This record gives sequence, structure tokens and C-alpha cells, in this order.
Amino acid sequence: MISLLMPVCNSLSGQNHDFGFLDQAIASLQSQTFTEFELLILDNQSNDCTFEYCEKIARKDSRVKVFKDEARRSPEEAIRKLSELSKYDYCAIVNDDDTWDDRYFEILISVLESNPSISLAYTNGRYLSPSGKRLGRIDAKRNLIYSSSSTCETNFHNYLKFRNPVPISFGLFRRKSFIESYPSKVFDSYGMNLDNIFIANFIRFGNSILHLDSDLFFYRNKKRALHFDRLVGAQTFTPCDILIRLVTHQLQVAAELISSGNCHKSIINMDWANEEIILSTLKPIKHLISWAMVIFPLSHQEFNQVKRFRKLIGEYTFNLSRYENRKNHRTTTNGIIHDYLNHLKKSSENAFRESEKLRIPLQSLLKAISALQNEPLISRTNRDLAF
Repeated sequence: MISLLMPVCNSLSGQNHDFGFLDQAIASLQSQTFTEFELLILDNQSNDCTFEYCEKIARKDSRVKVFKDEARRSPEEAIRKLSELSKYDYCAIVNDDDTWDDRYFEILISVLESNPSISLAYTNGRYLSPSGKRLGRIDAKRNLIYSSSSTCETNFHNYLKFRNPVPISFGLFRRKSFIESYPSKVFDSYGMNLDNIFIANFIRFGNSILHLDSDLFFYRNKKRALHFDRLVGAQTFTPCDILIRLVTHQLQVAAELISSGNCHKSIINMDWANEEIILSTLKPIKHLISWAMVIFPLSHQEFNQVKRFRKLIGEYTFNLSRYENRKNHRTTTNGIIHDYLNHLKKSSENAFRESEKLRIPLQSLLKAISALQNEPLISRTNRDLAF
């Protein structure tokens, strides 16, 4: 009755091998008190013996089915492919390094079976150290919990603000709602943030969510690849080049959210939702700037460019506190989207246009801004006023 979706790639190498993550994950699933499941494993062209190891397990347990991918994919893309291979009414994403309480799926399927209006049930959990020690709780803050006890607008606003797909994306979904919400393709060459688009879509489309505040899911807290590692040829990019490309990616995330929301019937007001999406890019852009200044050994010129960009972004004068705290979620502030995008455009040009090496990524960023400005972001009356 449940399809478990597990993408793997070199899961028997390095740190994964040293601590036996894959062994622990599969053993944890096999020991579930709810036994009616299929474990679908998609191997993303591993160059160690992960595929053969999983095949060996499948020969001993008929519930395990292993596939070798014909193309290189990100884990997020692999999850989409696995969902299309699944056949049961319920599905869940299972990482190759996490573990679960023995009653995890028994409890969640009981919730969904007894509540036909609920499309996702998930629990709280704890982080796991590489050695398996249980650490702090995952959902430690109330505004990181998404449930039917909050309005759809509140859940959507909070998710865009914090963008934390753990643990909500690892709950048990009704397969139909899962496939409707999960992106059907990558929207740029980096293949990142599909999980955030997935959950934002899932909430925006009006799916009901039930959260259980019990520590039944254990998420491995280990060193993971930084997002910029997925950039094609990232090792040849300068720090400012990487920063601009990742800022561009954030805007493309917004465009994808807007496009998917506009094409799907949503219970949330479209004007308000699109404004939330655009303005939610400000926080990750600020984080990217700080990240670039900390992680990279910037040259004097690069440091001044990033510092200037940070200063200009910080000068944006719209009343963010009013935006975040206003109680009427169904109103749109005329011109706020237009003003923000114009400010981002001018800040980018002012900070980086003098460097010939940054001409190509800067053009891509300006193109992404223009594309958003030309989108039907708000209703016609407000759009005429704003532009």
C-alpha cells in the first residue's frame, strides 16, 4: 500500500561506508511494523558497488526493487522518476542515510486512512550524528510546523520564509497529491531547490497537512555538498560569478513557483501568493551575500564588489516588517513587486557591471529579473497601477 522512494549514488563510499548509512536505512525500513510496502531504489550511475549491493538485498526481499538510471540526475530529479515508477496510493521519500521509528509508517498510514481529507501526515524527529547519536529536535520552533491547524496562507508564508523541507518532505503523502505538486522537470541546469518548490506547491494547492509532534523520524546530520558544487564547471568560476549565478537561481525558483501556481487551481489568492514568492527571495539573496564573504578568499576587487552589492540590497526601503506582519493576507500592495525587482536590477548593475569577467552571469541575472517583471504576477488592475 506504500511506495518508498530512495535515490542512491555511491552510497557505499566515503563517510556513508564508514558508518554504514545505507545498511542502517534499509534495515530500519525492513523492521517497520507496517510491512505492506515496496522500496523502490534508483541508482544514479554509482561507480562503487552500490547498485550490486542493493540488487543483493532485492534478491532476499521481494519488496525491494532496484533500478539503474540511464541518465545523471540530482537526487530531487530521481525522486520524481521514482514517483512515476510507484504503484500504490501512498508514497514517501526515504533517504539512504536516515532512519525511522519501527512504527513510523504504521502510525502515518493509520492517520491518512482514517482522515480522507488529509493529503500528508508527517512527524517531528531528531537529527542524527554520523555515528548514530540522536541530537536536537528538528522542528524546535512553532512557526516551522505546517498543519491543518494553521491557515493555508500562514503555512505558505512561513514555508517561503524558512524554506526548510525537513522533516515535512519525508512524511507520508497521498500519491496523487504528491505527483500533482512535485515539479515535472528541472527549471535550470543546476537541478536545485526542487524540494522547496515541491512543498510550496503542495501547500499552495490546498492540500491538508497533519503534523504529529512525536520524534519518529531521524535525519542524518552530516556534511553535504554545497549548492554551488552542482553548478556546471563551478571550479572555473570566480566567487562573484558563483554569487551572481546563485542569485539568478533564486529568481528562477520564484519564476517556477509563480508559473506552477498560475497553472494550477489554488485556494490562495494569486496576487498575494505571487507577491509573497517574489519578496521571499530577499532573505536567501542576503544569505548568499554573507555566505560568499565568509567562504571565499575574495580579492580586493571582489570584496568591494560584494560589499557594494550588500550595501545596495540593504538600502531597499520597503516596509518589510509591515509585509511580514500584516494580518490581511488577501491584499496586495501596489507596486511593491515592481519596486523590489527594479532595486535588485540597479543594485546588481551598480555592483558588478564594471567587471568584464562578470558580463555573462550579470546578463543572465538581468534577464531573469526582466522575465519576472513581464510575468502576469498580479491581477490586471494592480498591474496597471504598478507598472
